[in-house]
Amino acid sequence: MPVSLSEVVERIWPESYIALGGAASGVGGSVLSFADTVANMVVVVAIIAFFLLAFVRIAGGLQCALMGLFNYKNLLKIEVEANLYNNRNTSLLFLTVVFAFLFANINFEYNLVGDNLPVRMTFIYTLLLFASYFLFRYVVCFLLNWVNGRTFFKYLARVYYTHAILGMLLITVGFVLYMIFPEIGADILKYYSVTALAAVLLIYFVRGNQIIISNGFSQFFWILYLCTLEILPLVVLGHVILS
Repeated sequence: MPVSLSEVVERIWPESYIALGGAASGVGGSVLSFADTVANMVVVVAIIAFFLLAFVRIAGGLQCALMGLFNYKNLLKIEVEANLYNNRNTSLLFLTVVFAFLFANINFEYNLVGDNLPVRMTFIYTLLLFASYFLFRYVVCFLLNWVNGRTFFKYLARVYYTHAILGMLLITVGFVLYMIFPEIGADILKYYSVTALAAVLLIYFVRGNQIIISNGFSQFFWILYLCTLEILPLVVLGHVILS
């Protein structure tokens, strides 16, 4: 039996306005305001345009990130070749925007965290949180480079971005599946997201340990670095989001 366009749209984006007669209620019963609907349309157009214009770089960035996951030499190669480095950064930017957009809409519909802010505000706050987090990492690594007189920590931060792509990709896939199949449940989505993030962080910790040791630092220094500059900021970021 053929499915109408409105049914497809309502299934993937249940809280959106549809063309046939005004506003559509989602699974949670929420309805987007006109301002949020317009904002969503603008963001969707921007995401599609970004994807079409930067498709080669996005695909290249995802490919090199996945290859770096299973091969240490490929991981290091990303930081040496400017083309791979730029592809990785483009992919990270694209996935961050997509992640923020999906999270904002899912959170509005199912109130996963927060007080059900307007979608456009949740989208902006999410982007600002990520921007602040990445800026914090950049500043800290810059200071560590300055104190130690080396560029090693800047390099380690870049390796983190490669693993961030993998975590962002896995969680974004979970968001998409949840929007299409809401019967999965919000709890399952949360457990999946935490598990995916933990798995990627574990891989990053192993890779980071290899880099640390190969550059003459001790295991104690790596543990101290993880506790203060990797785990603690993530805990603070998670607390801000959940509160």
